[in-house]
Amino acid sequence: MKRSQIAVEFLMTYGWALLGVFMVVAAIIYFGVIDSSTFVPERCDLGYRLLCKDYQLTKAGVATLAIVNSFPNDIMVTSLELNSTKFAGACIYPVPGVDQNILIGQVKQYSFNCIPQLPNIKSSRKESYGVTVWYYLNGTTPAYTYPLYGEIYARLS
Repeated sequence: MKRSQIAVEFLMTYGWALLGVFMVVAAIIYFGVIDSSTFVPERCDLGYRLLCKDYQLTKAGVATLAIVNSFPNDIMVTSLELNSTKFAGACIYPVPGVDQNILIGQVKQYSFNCIPQLPNIKSSRKESYGVTVWYYLNGTTPAYTYPLYGEIYARLS
């Protein structure tokens, strides 16, 4: 036997063995024996203009967000929305009557009820939730309100 033939047979034998191992792992993940979401960290991302300092979503239906203003100007927040494919509609945090000013670098905490949406989620897995922050720059009017879209990927606590 030539050396090249031995090398090719070695690679083919172990190549098939590796392919078999990959197929078994893929089948285990596909059929849900191993939950792949346990390997992905929880996160809150609102972009670079608004930083999500802290967040919490509870099974009791309370959503809490701590937001840091990284805009070069103060902003006025008019509302926050939390939505998901797991529930119909959206949890909306309207700021009653007066828009809330967030100064540059200031942390502002928002807590709002998501009843009946969050308590109806029975999964113990991490889920993706969309967040929309409606704001306008301080010194302008509410006619110039813009949405800022983000995401929370977390498990209900």
